Amino acid sequence: MRFTILAAPGSDPGETRARASALIAVDGPDAVAAAARSSADPFVLLLAAGARPRSGAFSGVASTLGERTGVLGGTSHAAGTRLFGWMLAPAPGAPIPFEPAAVAAAPGEGTETAVRGPIDVVAPGMILVARQLLLEPLPRDPLAALVELCARARDAGLEVVCRPSFACDAPPLDADDRGRAAALRALAEARPELRGTHRLAPGLRRTTIERDVRLEGGRRVRARFATPKLTVLVHGDGAQLAARRARDLAPYVVAARAVDDPVSALRAEMRVRGDRYVLIAAASALPAAAGLDALVEALESAPFVALAAPNPIAARCALLALARIPQHVEPSGATLDDAMQRLVEELLTLRR
Repeated sequence: MRFTILAAPGSDPGETRARASALIAVDGPDAVAAAARSSADPFVLLLAAGARPRSGAFSGVASTLGERTGVLGGTSHAAGTRLFGWMLAPAPGAPIPFEPAAVAAAPGEGTETAVRGPIDVVAPGMILVARQLLLEPLPRDPLAALVELCARARDAGLEVVCRPSFACDAPPLDADDRGRAAALRALAEARPELRGTHRLAPGLRRTTIERDVRLEGGRRVRARFATPKLTVLVHGDGAQLAARRARDLAPYVVAARAVDDPVSALRAEMRVRGDRYVLIAAASALPAAAGLDALVEALESAPFVALAAPNPIAARCALLALARIPQHVEPSGATLDDAMQRLVEELLTLRR
């Protein structure tokens, strides 16, 4: 894999220099665009001021790049923090309709698998970019430039990917951000798609959810909240072992236990309302992490979804959002099948 390095003042390509077909010193967005236009390589490596690739950063990168790769970012190590990039979270009522929410971690925290894959905006420092995305100058503000670059990639049908092992040392963004708000506001006006719903990185959705909230005047927007706490009730043969397995679903789970009388146990849990989840499942139907993710997605897909199940037989496995169930509604019946059927019927009557 060959590429052109565009190095800002103070950056150091290090051993990466041997991989490049050309090394060009650039200073400012106009110089970057001019250098990209003169390059014959399909990819360009952007090195920010003061950035230096870490040893082994390019191991396996060639297998990651493909025809659909537009922007490949990684981890920027600065001031004791690892920055992977940003997700553009909705910001209801704010002058800028989105808020760059940093995806970062302290050294030693195992977040690499959580952030690998698509991300809204990659971290600064060191970025591999398809040359075609740099032919026109980017905004001068560094964060606005990254937002615009990733937006260009998606406009072209290309992917924006975070590969945590693609790491560099780089100084943090300049604390002088007086022009940043204006630059981001201009981007939001020029790119309406940036005002829409944004998703969290797949592995981070377990700690933060996105849901509709109602503003004054009846308008609804998507906003981020901490994931509600979850209680798991397991019943049937093998319930004790399954309840221990349920603890692997962390960080969702705060309590998991085997129950002999699932109807009574569920009724007792529903007496404690608030923004919390309850998962009731037969031991043989306890979902894996991906299955639980899908149930949470189903609950949060609309503001009035109160119960989600992987199949129509809710007694086998169901996830309940207790804050959306009126206090007078509770499961009742001689068997769990009867109780869950009546509960579903009451929720449908209430348009839940």
